[in-house]
Amino acid sequence: YMLIAPEDLAPHLRLSLETVGRKESIFCGIDWFEHLFKSARTDDDQVRYFMASLLAMDATPACLPIILPSPHGLRRITAFSNFYSPEFGPIARPDEIALIANEFADYVVASSTRADLVDLRPVVPEDPFFAQVMIALKEKGFWTDSYFCFGNWFLQLGSETFSEYFDTRPSKLRNTAVRSRKKLEKRNLDIRITTSAGPELEEAIAKLFFEWTSEYDDLTYA
Repeated sequence: YMLIAPEDLAPHLRLSLETVGRKESIFCGIDWFEHLFKSARTDDDQVRYFMASLLAMDATPACLPIILPSPHGLRRITAFSNFYSPEFGPIARPDEIALIANEFADYVVASSTRADLVDLRPVVPEDPFFAQVMIALKEKGFWTDSYFCFGNWFLQLGSETFSEYFDTRPSKLRNTAVRSRKKLEKRNLDIRITTSAGPELEEAIAKLFFEWTSEYDDLTYA
């Protein structure tokens, strides 16, 4: 394995990571982690891409973005994530999940690392990486545990449509939702559900950024 600073990632490795990013989540892809690195990390964060061994010349890389321990106090390795990360996991093909989990565990217990604590969150329990990394760390002598971070709550409607469900909500809630949607429409905004990266998502991000920055154009700071 090897550790690479994001700014030192070679173009050919970056391209490979872009192709192996897990399609079911943009939050386990190189684009998301680059965005975090450019806009959300603190000056104290030592971000590194933990790269699993490439055993063959044509092998695709597997990467786990982490924050290295502080040189002072508790030697704590954490996931490279923040409040805006709804999930965390490696950039890897499904058949590489066990490989990167095992090599990461090797790194954690290496004499040069000697980590006291590993905190990877938020990892979705259904993600294969969740079980693999728990097993790998436990085999290296770590005491492992999991805890609830946050979650999105869903209501199963059965055969009921959303319109039927919405019509049974309290009038105060329905009126608030209608007023809020009208406010969005006046600003030429709408609500969409996007499940994958692409032009539609990029367009929405650019539009939101424009709306956000335009609100502060007239502000001055002393």
